[in-house]
Amino acid sequence: MKPGTILLILFPVLFLILNVFFSPIQSAFFMLTAGGALYLISNPPKLVWFYALFILFAPPLFFYFPSLRQVGTILSLGLWASMLLLLCFRRASINDRLLRFALVFLVAGSMGALQGDLIPKNFIQFYVTYLAGLIFFWQARLILNGKFPRHFAKWLHGFFLIQLIMNVLYWKGINPIQHQFMYLPSYMADFSVGTLGSCAYVAYFTCFYLFFLNALCREEGRITVGLLILNLLAYFQLFLTYTNHAYMVFSVAVVFQLFLIGRKWWRWLLAGLGVCVIIFAGVQLSRSEYLQRRLDRQVIHGPKRIVIDKLLDRDGLSVLVGEGPGAVVSGVAMATGAPKAFEYLTDVYLTTSGQRELVGGSIFQQPVTEISVLFGETGAVGMISYYGILLFLAITVTLRYCRGEYSNPIQRALAGSFPFVVLFMLGISSLTLVFADDVMVVLLWGMAALVWDPAPRERSV
Repeated sequence: MKPGTILLILFPVLFLILNVFFSPIQSAFFMLTAGGALYLISNPPKLVWFYALFILFAPPLFFYFPSLRQVGTILSLGLWASMLLLLCFRRASINDRLLRFALVFLVAGSMGALQGDLIPKNFIQFYVTYLAGLIFFWQARLILNGKFPRHFAKWLHGFFLIQLIMNVLYWKGINPIQHQFMYLPSYMADFSVGTLGSCAYVAYFTCFYLFFLNALCREEGRITVGLLILNLLAYFQLFLTYTNHAYMVFSVAVVFQLFLIGRKWWRWLLAGLGVCVIIFAGVQLSRSEYLQRRLDRQVIHGPKRIVIDKLLDRDGLSVLVGEGPGAVVSGVAMATGAPKAFEYLTDVYLTTSGQRELVGGSIFQQPVTEISVLFGETGAVGMISYYGILLFLAITVTLRYCRGEYSNPIQRALAGSFPFVVLFMLGISSLTLVFADDVMVVLLWGMAALVWDPAPRERSV
């Protein structure tokens, strides 16, 4: 029997089964989505492109069609299925060292689950989300096949300008596209969501873009008028996002970048400016009671510190391999009411003193970060192995860049900015949750795929 005939028989049967649990409209939506996913799984290049475009441009539609959020999850699972098919039938190769890091991450979490709490559904969901970036990276590399998109710079500039136009229109209150934050009080409103659905995501992308522009200036050997205008527009958009945590981490990373890639006199100038900023900040902090209180409540003795102290105060084996993926403080653990989540987060969310620290909307006040999730659920071994994947990518790309292996100027600029993007994301991960988000899967791991294989100038596509 042909596959098409089998599908014609199975789809109506599955539709009738789904009608027992869902409405006909929901069942039809699921069937259409599943059918499209099956088609895309059999066409990996189309799946990767569709997934990337959906994640980067579909969020504005979520306000009108909330069910579309599930499409991203289905497409992410499709990436896993497609990768397994490629490995089984096409014998696609993957980098052995990256695979070793991933296996250590998996083994550490498995050991933690066996000696802690094993919640099968949470365990699977944890690894599906946290390793989605690596799967996307491998899939994108297979599609690129050692080549580099010829018009990548134009696509990147165009995507940035789309975000800027969307956010300026939101800022002026004339953007007809609504989003979920529009009706919040002004002091809580996040209007600069662009097409990514979050002002934080827009800020992270803008920081990536600024790192790229700085590296591109180095490749050009001068600051052209066009690059200067794009820099100013990017900093304006970053300002519109009002993401204080991104400002802080980006300030450190971008000064580090400019110091390393700039000319000798630039290095001395930036080093002097950095010392002046540190001295100024220290003087202001010592004189400002408000800044002292904010630093003390939100960083030194805040919710993040409370959670980390609890995670450190465990037996040696739990510190080493954690207490089980999806069983401690991750999003899936909190969403499913895992017992350990209550144990570690009660003091933050349910006590009067803890709730007082959470007043406001600052990310500095959020108790859970990627460090607490990875350390809590996979232990020190799992956390180091996961961060090791990103550090290995950054170090390898840096070595290739220093050896002059990138002949394509745009890819060379992208490679020159990638280590600082990783540095930036490591800083962000110490303040909030980022690695399990689909947007960061596309932006961060997509960038890694674009710079991993040096492409000769003539092999651009």
